[in-house]
Amino acid sequence: LFASINYDSSRDFNLTWPISQGFAVYRHRLDQRNFLFIDQLVAVNDSTFSTQDDDDDVSVVFSTLFGYGYNLWQGADPGSFQAVQLGVGPRYEYAEINLTRQRDQVDPIAALVYRSRDVPIGPAKWSQVFALATPVDSFDEAFIWSSTRLDWPITKQWMWTNRLSLRYRSRLLEAGFKRLNVILSTGLTYKF
Repeated sequence: LFASINYDSSRDFNLTWPISQGFAVYRHRLDQRNFLFIDQLVAVNDSTFSTQDDDDDVSVVFSTLFGYGYNLWQGADPGSFQAVQLGVGPRYEYAEINLTRQRDQVDPIAALVYRSRDVPIGPAKWSQVFALATPVDSFDEAFIWSSTRLDWPITKQWMWTNRLSLRYRSRLLEAGFKRLNVILSTGLTYKF
């Protein structure tokens, strides 16, 4: 979960600008390899999922997936795994660009997701999400998202975190928008 509120007094409108991104995942194990899952994504004005990186625009994505998953690998720690998931569910997207509503609709989607978390690579931990989602009635609005994270331990609780996020949208809401969005971030992470 990530949330912030930015304030810019020099602006004529949107003086406060909320930014948030949150994921919730529930996995119900059927046996050691197979599971059912519910994934929840909420993103508000987040640069990874937004229509365009512009503080004048408003972007909201809300998605719920239900489906079947299969564990490819399970580490000694239950939080360390690699899995593939196939799910369906509703996706709501709202986009306001240059003060004009461009999108405000719910689509039924199907998604294929590869997810790994805390896979050891030497002293580092690697986590990956790769998702391909598309409305079930049309493939012209495909969405691909990849998030790669590598955590290097500094101490037992502090890590140097590096993340590369790629997002591709096959459908553009307006001419001139980027189909591919790349974000590289780095920082310190504290684990409780």
